[in-house]
Amino acid sequence: MKKKTEHTINQLMNRTMLSCEDATGLISRKQHEKLTFKERVQLTMHLWSCQFCRRFERQLNYLNRVIGHLKQDADKGVINFPMTDTIRTQIDEKLQDEISRRKK
Repeated sequence: MKKKTEHTINQLMNRTMLSCEDATGLISRKQHEKLTFKERVQLTMHLWSCQFCRRFERQLNYLNRVIGHLKQDADKGVINFPMTDTIRTQIDEKLQDEISRRKK
């Protein structure tokens, strides 16, 4: 009975555990959209055991906060980015393309 239980647990872990590549993809997606319940559970389980992905999540959160503050300052005219609206639009489009590509 013990071996059957261990086998069942191992099967469950194999189905629910994410690779670091999958986890970082979910961490990135989480910045822009809501994850499914299953994805949130899988990501949480992965983050419990992976210090590298926890660090990646902290760093990504930090970068997003900094970029958000820079954008707010630029919108207020406090700082002036030396780029045109066309360049900003192109950067935004490339970021959206990358996000869409990673979803596939």
